[in-house]
Amino acid sequence: MRVTSAAIVNGEFEDKYGKRGGQFSPNGMPTYSVPFEISGAPEGTKSFAVVLEDKDAITASGFVQLGEHRQ
Repeated sequence: MRVTSAAIVNGEFEDKYGKRGGQFSPNGMPTYSVPFEISGAPEGTKSFAVVLEDKDAITASGFVQLGEHRQ
């Protein structure tokens, strides 16, 4: 199984996916979702649980993002 993201360039997230981006919510939080792709999952896989940890996030936004993807 492989997880890839077009948002990661040279080992770092592109600026538009963080505080230096250009799209923000009314309360000032970045609103671009980090794109990722999961390939090569075992046959019969129906869903994935995904945890993204932002080590330098400000505490107002939290540190961990949780997501779920269903096939």
